[in-house]
Amino acid sequence: MPGSGKSATGKLLAKHFNYSFVDADDLIEKKAGMIIKDIFSKFGEKHFRDLETEVLRELSEQQNQIVATGGGAVLREENRDLIKKHEGVIVYLKTSPEVIYKRTSHSDKRPLLNTGDQQAAINKLYSQRAGIYENTAMITCKTDEKSASAVAEEIESSIQEVEEFKRGLEK
Repeated sequence: MPGSGKSATGKLLAKHFNYSFVDADDLIEKKAGMIIKDIFSKFGEKHFRDLETEVLRELSEQQNQIVATGGGAVLREENRDLIKKHEGVIVYLKTSPEVIYKRTSHSDKRPLLNTGDQQAAINKLYSQRAGIYENTAMITCKTDEKSASAVAEEIESSIQEVEEFKRGLEK
């Protein structure tokens, strides 16, 4: 979800694993030559989602990176397949709607939240997406009231457990 800490946590994880960090939204803005808010207002959400799929397709050809996708990326099955392509670890940063509101209410960068009632918009997105996030993720990490470094440490520990489990299956 927006405001869950994807970028802050992703940067810490990239540093720990000595991987590059990529924010898919930054690449979409670069490709479009405009900020996301303007993409939405000029061309609509479908165009943005098409750009998002193009960027994820390009990223799926690379390795050794931590990618922060936008919160709606997993809505398309094709995107979920692209995200899973290299058998990386998919993490869901589970953040309550109340905390998301606290973290995003001061910003107008998120077009899907720029409505007359931002809390209602967050609740709607959360109810539409939470199940998809849960079903797509290999690791779910609750982020409410946690710093990005605490979240990153929890994810690092969970990744080690997943890797040990995979090795056990191979034996």
